[in-house]
Amino acid sequence: MTQSELTNLNNSFGLKSQAKNLLEINSLNDLDQLNSVELDNALILGSGTNVILDKFIDCTVLAIKLHKISIEEDLVLADAGVAWSDFIEFCLQNNLYGIENLTHIPGSVGAAPVQNIGAYGVEISSFIESIFCFNLSSMQTEILHHDQCEFGYRDSIFKSKGYIILSVTFKLNKKFLPNLNYPSLNNFLMLALHCAFTLGITIFTTSLLIFANIFASASKSSC
Repeated sequence: MTQSELTNLNNSFGLKSQAKNLLEINSLNDLDQLNSVELDNALILGSGTNVILDKFIDCTVLAIKLHKISIEEDLVLADAGVAWSDFIEFCLQNNLYGIENLTHIPGSVGAAPVQNIGAYGVEISSFIESIFCFNLSSMQTEILHHDQCEFGYRDSIFKSKGYIILSVTFKLNKKFLPNLNYPSLNNFLMLALHCAFTLGITIFTTSLLIFANIFASASKSSC
């Protein structure tokens, strides 16, 4: 565990903010040292993409710095500290699909289940098998399976701040079956196909072009 005082905190808004004390969890062994921390007042900080930080945080800030990803069949285990954009790219490079619609959402893997992130007709809870976390009440690690996470629209049991998410296990698809039910995605696809036929481009080439750009292009419109 890395511990420091009056440390500058990274955040996506680039705000200058310092914490009274910063504790970084770099391995599961570091969890034992949480017994010496006043957790009732602690702030669990991910990538700092969904929070406006004060100039001074008068409490201990916990930062999860676990960054491993592993694959077993169609299950992907990702540590909480993995950047969400890196996780999406990793899955696509390994031919695991289902969460493409959630690309370009800022944050980390650990933050994704907290508010059950969603975009373009897809919610991350649909792909979560289980979550490995640290229970702040029992001070023990535990695994919460999907039905124990109390997922709802932009909600989960983790909003109670009673847990520190350490890693998430996802069940993804080995076949690319894009979810195009969201109107803006479907409209974009229809327009692209119309233009392709008008220009005489082959369907195969068109498909490659569409699915290489569809989610990046669609993300410019509101969810």
